[in-house]
Amino acid sequence: MPTPSHSLRDSSASDLMASEKQSKLVTPRIILHGGAGNLTPTNLPPHLVQQHKHSLLSILRSTNHLLQSKHDTTAVDAACHAVSLLELDPLFNSGVGAVFTQAGTIELEASVIVSDPRSVKRGACVSHIKHVKSPVNLARELLLKGDEDPKHGGGAQSHVHLSGKPVESLAQKWGLEMCDVEYFWTRKRWEEHRRGMKDFESESDATPIESFEEDHYVTSHRPDGTVWASNDPTWDGKEYLPQGTVGCVVLDREGNIAVATSTGGVTNKLPGRVGDTPSFGCGFWAEEWLAEPEDTTLRLIAPPKTSPWESMMDNVSRVVGELDPFGFTESCLPSTRPGQQPYKRLMHDEDDDPDHDKSLEKRALGISGTGNGDSFLKLCAAHTASSLVRFASSPSPFPPMHPSTLPISSSPRSSTLPPTQPTLASALNWMAGPGGQLQQSARDRWNRTGEGQGGMIGIELVDGVGHVNYAFNCAGMFRAFVDNRGREHWGVWEDHEVSDEEQREGMECFRLSREVGRIKEEALSCAGTELRTRSEAGAEAEAEAATAPESGRIPSNLP
Repeated sequence: MPTPSHSLRDSSASDLMASEKQSKLVTPRIILHGGAGNLTPTNLPPHLVQQHKHSLLSILRSTNHLLQSKHDTTAVDAACHAVSLLELDPLFNSGVGAVFTQAGTIELEASVIVSDPRSVKRGACVSHIKHVKSPVNLARELLLKGDEDPKHGGGAQSHVHLSGKPVESLAQKWGLEMCDVEYFWTRKRWEEHRRGMKDFESESDATPIESFEEDHYVTSHRPDGTVWASNDPTWDGKEYLPQGTVGCVVLDREGNIAVATSTGGVTNKLPGRVGDTPSFGCGFWAEEWLAEPEDTTLRLIAPPKTSPWESMMDNVSRVVGELDPFGFTESCLPSTRPGQQPYKRLMHDEDDDPDHDKSLEKRALGISGTGNGDSFLKLCAAHTASSLVRFASSPSPFPPMHPSTLPISSSPRSSTLPPTQPTLASALNWMAGPGGQLQQSARDRWNRTGEGQGGMIGIELVDGVGHVNYAFNCAGMFRAFVDNRGREHWGVWEDHEVSDEEQREGMECFRLSREVGRIKEEALSCAGTELRTRSEAGAEAEAEAATAPESGRIPSNLP
């Protein structure tokens, strides 16, 4: 089956140049996330930490093995492989174990995108999925059908986002595995839904899934053959339930990047709600371009200004150049300097400039986000971070945020300005790090409603080398990746991966703190009991003294 990286392409000069630049194979990279939110030792006990660790590392190894052992494995193949496995694990909010709407229904979303601009569709999204076992593989088929048949797209035409029954009919036509809606049901999510519905009444006419049997369980297997920790009937309702999207970003040996994401959305969302996961540029993005090797930002190039007249004419030439990219009016404008062109337009990927083809190199990046989807939608978060890397120059072309748009209180690390020397790491931190744009978008609602919380992962290709990056502004984000030495890493909280020893030490400290708290409560309880006893005894003594004979006998039980 042809993939975006092997679709029909034009043999233009820029394509030939790009292929020559990429003749040296790239070391594959991979990073994935499993949701973000209020992750603390209180609601994430050791056994759940170990379950998440085992799941993420198992999927990471399986995907990395696919990339390393099969040289024809593309980035989109690997990314969808990883996310399809995450969809099988009830630990995460995608596929099996997804959250419910207010109406008690399940509506799944997924998306796939590739950095290669020669792909016909570049990306594909699906939403309101109820009967396809793997929504991310449905999005993948929607993408690849466009490369196989650009005119008809396997029945999907040129559409890049389809939802509901029409796209499920296409899934059945394309041979994807279908299922009943009960396949996605888990006890934990159902109880979470029922508890949440006590706070408000559903306004939807949809029928809740009341027919689920109490002993309904889903049995599925990890890549290593072990069984997922499915819906446990002993669940006490206090453990962490992830609210975020799962996703994966992959760089293959050809230098192409793909992003795959999948989610069940927000708990007790309104039926029909569409989040950031199937929205281009919001919860995911990938692209590539040509850039100067030493100056990795593309910018407008204008000659130095030496007089007010030259400065004014340069501005006029710049505006005209933007309106007239083919230069038909260039001869009508006076030249401010003999023999020098007053304005040089920004070079794009498809330009065939003989003066620069030899010096330009390919850059690429891919981003996947997880967290409060509405905040990602409002900021078009993934594309904004990507554009910062691709187009920002120094000094920053972005004005500071107006004071009225800032939160009442923000992190000391917050910044209203983008980084002046943008890399993907700095762009992700500016958007999704502590005090970043996602957090600032919540203003005084931060830490009250969950608004603005989330994280982002990504891979950046610079000078033929892939760099893995991530950032998050909440308590924790499940993540796993392989570094440039082939070593596996995984983590939950900030600044470090969690080793078994650190987890044991952390939980021991947590256990001791709880023990200290328990002792304090007991001491206070004993003290309170003693005070009540003394108070009651004093009251009895006063009552006895009031009724005593005038001889002045002191009651014997007076404390």
